[in-house]
Amino acid sequence: MFAGIVTTTRVTHASPSGAYAKVADRYWENDAMVKADGADTGRCPDIALQLVHMEPGNRFKDDAMLKADGADTQRCPDITLQFVYMEPGNRFKDDAMVKADGADTQRCPDIAFQLVYMEPGNRFKNDAMVKVDVADMERCPDIALQLVYMEPGNRFKNDAIVKVDGADTQRCPDIALQLVYMEPGNRFKVLSLFLQERRDGESGRRRLAALSRHRAPASRLLPGNNGLIIVILGGGRREFLPNTTNDEEGTQGRRTDGRNLIQEWQDDKQARNVSYRYVWNRDDLLEASDASPDYLLGLFEGSHMQYHMEANETTEPTLAELTEVAIKSLSRNEKGFFLFVEGGRIDHAHHDNQVELALDETIELSAAVARATELLSEEDSLIVVTSDHAHVMAINGYTRRGGDILGPSDDIGDDGVPYMTLSYTNGPGARVHENGVRPDVTQDDDYRGSTRWMTHSEVPLELETHGGDDVGVFARGVAHGMFSGLYEQSQLPHLMAYAACIGPGPHAPACSSASLASPRALT
Repeated sequence: MFAGIVTTTRVTHASPSGAYAKVADRYWENDAMVKADGADTGRCPDIALQLVHMEPGNRFKDDAMLKADGADTQRCPDITLQFVYMEPGNRFKDDAMVKADGADTQRCPDIAFQLVYMEPGNRFKNDAMVKVDVADMERCPDIALQLVYMEPGNRFKNDAIVKVDGADTQRCPDIALQLVYMEPGNRFKVLSLFLQERRDGESGRRRLAALSRHRAPASRLLPGNNGLIIVILGGGRREFLPNTTNDEEGTQGRRTDGRNLIQEWQDDKQARNVSYRYVWNRDDLLEASDASPDYLLGLFEGSHMQYHMEANETTEPTLAELTEVAIKSLSRNEKGFFLFVEGGRIDHAHHDNQVELALDETIELSAAVARATELLSEEDSLIVVTSDHAHVMAINGYTRRGGDILGPSDDIGDDGVPYMTLSYTNGPGARVHENGVRPDVTQDDDYRGSTRWMTHSEVPLELETHGGDDVGVFARGVAHGMFSGLYEQSQLPHLMAYAACIGPGPHAPACSSASLASPRALT
């Protein structure tokens, strides 16, 4: 079985890089970030470098609710971090929480420690020659994606971020470096990246550079790319290019080590005498997909992929197109595949209270799921759809059916001011009250005239927070009946491994049958 990822973030972003990279800081996407943290790039290779050179629902039959709380917070900052890496059980966020819970930090390592040193759940994907695909509408190094190919303690997307945190880039490789050079990132055969610039909130990251002293030696940076056919569709060109170079669309690179990992990726494939192709626009991607090279690298934006409503249709593929390319590429493997698809920009729009963009990105994810159901049979595939957390958006009032979901409710507040059907508890959309009167957001100059218009928010914050709601899980296909009820997020990878007949744990009874030993697709 092979595996893969489809998302809307940079490939070196925190979530996708979890499949291949091992860093002490999730921001170490390039060497400049490693150096900025004061770390040694020789011992702490950045995530982009690891990728190139190192190993490292109504059609759904069942649905469930996933608990979204945390051990130290009522809402979970990032469920994906926990359910991909941790064993089921208590969820400690850091060593202080372990101690506060009366546990032994030596026997019960905190999550950050596990992310760097312990065997993650993503190892399931490599069992039985799992084919890995990564497609992401954000920058490929986003947090949900990093968990597929890296073992991060923080978001060290490039070497500069590692250095800023005072960490050693030699011992703490950034995410982009891991994607290129380290296992399993360097074993990816098909890479495609799409993105658009967006603030990353580096100021809010926790420093975990102290863990870097335990990192593996620099010898792990040596290329050794004998491996699985992998598809990565996402973004993040800037993490792979030196800061003296601009990409095809003028975005400046962020690496300070002078390395062009895109060129190094191509040089490696040429030296190994395998077919490969690098593309940077939609037409070239579709053409390359038809040609089916052994290795495909597509980088379409410097950072996150553009929002669908704002994207250039001639250069940017849709999430549904990415999903189709990934499935068709992965389906060539007789042993089946694992595919991770993420509509990562839904989260970005919610954080900015840009409700129209958030809804449209959700529709795009729905279209991608629909495309997957068209391409995959229920008899030999399992599709699981869920989220890593909720947001604090609410649907208000008693507006008539057919009313404008983006407009005000049919009623008005007791203060005589209209209120929006969709609003947020907090975020940048909060307006200043004048003389104690709530502002009428429908009177904004850009009301409904811009996709970036922010709906009403009550508490002013730079970015809207996640919500504490449990999130849905929808399943279709093989062993779908297991995905029902209420359970911890850490249970998901075990259920999928059980159904796919992979990993060290128990497997479905059908796995003992030669004809069903390897379900064809797990998405």
